[in-house]
Amino acid sequence: SNGMKKIQIIPAVLPKSLEELEEKLELLKEAYHFLEIEGKLMVQIDICSEELFENFDFSVIENYIDIFDFELDLMNINIDKINQRLNNPPAGGELSNFERIIFHIEDWGKNSLGVVPPFGGPTPKEFSFDLGLALIPKTPIEEIRPYLDKINFVQFMGIDEVGYQGSAFNPEVIEKIKNFRAQNPEMIISVDGGVDLENAQSLVDAGANRLVSGSAIFGGNNTVEEISENIKNFRRLCEERSSPEK
Repeated sequence: SNGMKKIQIIPAVLPKSLEELEEKLELLKEAYHFLEIEGKLMVQIDICSEELFENFDFSVIENYIDIFDFELDLMNINIDKINQRLNNPPAGGELSNFERIIFHIEDWGKNSLGVVPPFGGPTPKEFSFDLGLALIPKTPIEEIRPYLDKINFVQFMGIDEVGYQGSAFNPEVIEKIKNFRAQNPEMIISVDGGVDLENAQSLVDAGANRLVSGSAIFGGNNTVEEISENIKNFRRLCEERSSPEK
């Protein structure tokens, strides 16, 4: 179906520690109450280091699942390590609290097994979450094409260097999204990295369904007022524009 649906605005948290994650989630929780929105707010948690991923206790998000849905963005992490964690409960169990998990295709080259999870093995694994595949601006769209029928959405990175917030937006991604959207009218497109109030409208016009933003939502001072105001501004900008959502 090609029904028009609202653009999803997704705050991103890039925690260096469990404490920082809890601090940011507490701020978002307070901000959420100012937003007067129906339903839950989707929040992205970015984990960009192997060490953090291996030792991270994701069960903390259970305290927030009444108001937030969560997506997990895993980058710069050896795919074998992710595979182990996804396939070995109880650690895998805590990952089932995520609605979506995002892999970065650039990480797949560092894969010692030669299979790409969760598509390795004779049949793709059925997970409880939606699967997203991310790519940076310089990765050609052709590289993700073989996986399009196995994933739920594509996440276009708006920045060349992933793994920290505040990187400069690469405007080439707008054209890239337009081309991809023209060939894939039904696929959900998420954009992450350098997304702000200046480029939001052109991203939506290019075909994006979801805008993920860290620094442009948390602002300079991480105050509740600032966060809720920024989310409201993003929503206002996108209200005028909507795009196909599956």
